[in-house]
Amino acid sequence: TVEAALALQPITVDGYLDDWSLGSGELLSRYTADYVHLRGAPEPADNSARVWAAWTPTMLYIAAQVSDDVLIADSNDIWRDDSLEFAFDGALDFSLGGGDDHTFTIAIDGRVTNWGTIPVLDVERAVEIVPGGYVVELGIPLSVLQASGWQIGKEMGFNIGLHDDDDGGDWEHYMVWEGQSTVSQPENYGRLRLVSSEGCFFADVHPNSNHANPSACDGDVDIADVQRVARCWMQPIGDQCPGEIDLDQSGQIDVGDIQLAGENWGWRSAE
Repeated sequence: TVEAALALQPITVDGYLDDWSLGSGELLSRYTADYVHLRGAPEPADNSARVWAAWTPTMLYIAAQVSDDVLIADSNDIWRDDSLEFAFDGALDFSLGGGDDHTFTIAIDGRVTNWGTIPVLDVERAVEIVPGGYVVELGIPLSVLQASGWQIGKEMGFNIGLHDDDDGGDWEHYMVWEGQSTVSQPENYGRLRLVSSEGCFFADVHPNSNHANPSACDGDVDIADVQRVARCWMQPIGDQCPGEIDLDQSGQIDVGDIQLAGENWGWRSAE
């Protein structure tokens, strides 16, 4: 199981992981994969990936740090290049083909597809080339994912695939985290679970003098949080109306932020 931690603020999808609270993540390598294709078993420095997940009420975020000694993107078929696959059985019904089922592939040149061939434009993506490999970030709107019951404790089927192209043309290595496929056999997928996080919920923006944080985070989301956002509607972001209450990261505090705060009114921190 990969645990997706509740993000205290929406994450900026830019290829840098400085706004993530990174734990150990989930490592996919020749030594941890359920399936390594017979074409070859790469050493971790040649090809491996460590994956993390996070969520907000409107988004699922996926990040990966990939070790890869040769980076290539030269094929029309995305899966022939260096790329990562993230598969979802959103309803955990062990059936694929519904609106909640996806296999998103992201290549090192930033292309993203669903099911390997369908271009995806409404998913945030970033790829940053770093020494020894690359970093991937995806921001998947809940409207795209279409997973119901989006709250702490939600589980869905989840799988990871990793392609490695070392010399152009077709791939040399392919690994799958759980089972043998990211486009079939969802009963063999692993799990992704939405969990709480240390700190406070991202819409918990009203200060409480009895709380250790003097500016926000009193342990729940209530009418006070909604009122604080509403008072700043269409006001400039600054000391009185800080960026933390721009909940949808639109660059201004507007009705969308009030709606997000209202939708989460009633949230309580886990004991």
